[in-house]
Amino acid sequence: MKKIIVQCPMSNVRGLLTFNFGLRTFIVILLLTLDFGLWPSDFIYADELQNILAKLKSNDESLKTCRGSIIQTTILGKNKKTFSGKFYFQKPDKVKIEYEKPFSQIIVSNDEKFWQYVPSQKTVRVAKWSELDIFERPQLDFGLNILGLLKEDYVLELKGFAKLDGEETILINATPNVKTEIKNISKISIWVSKEFLMPLKFEIYDKDGNVLGWVMYENYKNYSDVMFPQKIHIWNRLPSGHIFNHITYKNVDINKSIAQNIFNFVPPEGTKVVEIKKKGGD
Repeated sequence: MKKIIVQCPMSNVRGLLTFNFGLRTFIVILLLTLDFGLWPSDFIYADELQNILAKLKSNDESLKTCRGSIIQTTILGKNKKTFSGKFYFQKPDKVKIEYEKPFSQIIVSNDEKFWQYVPSQKTVRVAKWSELDIFERPQLDFGLNILGLLKEDYVLELKGFAKLDGEETILINATPNVKTEIKNISKISIWVSKEFLMPLKFEIYDKDGNVLGWVMYENYKNYSDVMFPQKIHIWNRLPSGHIFNHITYKNVDINKSIAQNIFNFVPPEGTKVVEIKKKGGD
C-alpha cells in the first residue's frame, strides 16, 4: 500500500485556556465509538492533504479578533465546577476572560504582562509575559489550525477515510520526525471533516499505545467565512484518574473591533499585588 508522507508547514496552534491545569493537562476523547473502516490511502493523494492544510491555514488567518460568552465545566474525580463569563481575544496573544460565576475573577494578558485578579481576595497576581512558560499563558483554543501544532516536529501520513460517530472524516496520523524527541508521545491522530475540512477530533498516544488525551470540536458555525466551533470537549489522563473540560462559546462576534484598553489591567486601590517571577530571576 502506498504511503503519502508530507511535512506539515503550519505555524504553532494556540493552546486551550485551562485554569490551573494548563494545556499540559493535555487534550481530549474516547467516549465516542469509532468505526475506522479505513479506505486504502491510494485513493487519497498528496494534494488532498495540501488542500486540508491550506483550508485550515486560511480559516485561521481569517480570524483576527473574537469575543463572546464562555461556559466551562471542569470535572476532576467527584469534583465538578462550572465557570462562566465573557472572553475577548485578539491575535496573536491578547486575551481577557471575565468570569462572573461561581465567583468573580479577571484574567488579562498581552505580549508584555499577565494579570489574574480575584476581587473577593483583593489580590492580583502579575507576571511578565516573557517569563511565563507556554503552558502557563492564558490561551483560547478554537481548533482553527490544529495541524500547526505539528510544525517541524511531526511527519503527517494521510491514512484514508474513517467514520467518527457516524460522520465521514479523513484520518491523518502524525508521528515525531527523526530529529525530534517528544517525551512519551508516539503518535497523534487527527480526524478532519470530509464535508468542510475542519478538525473534529485529535487524540494523543503514549509510547505504549495508550491514550494520553483527546479533544473534540463540535457545532461549527460560519461567521463571515470563518468556521468556528461552538463546543469543545477535552479529556486528559492524569497520574491518578482523569480530567474533563467541556467548553461552550456563545454570542460570538468574529473580527469586530475591540478597544485596546481591554487587554490592560489597572488594579483597584487597596489591591495587594503579588509578582510572579521566574526561578533564578531578579
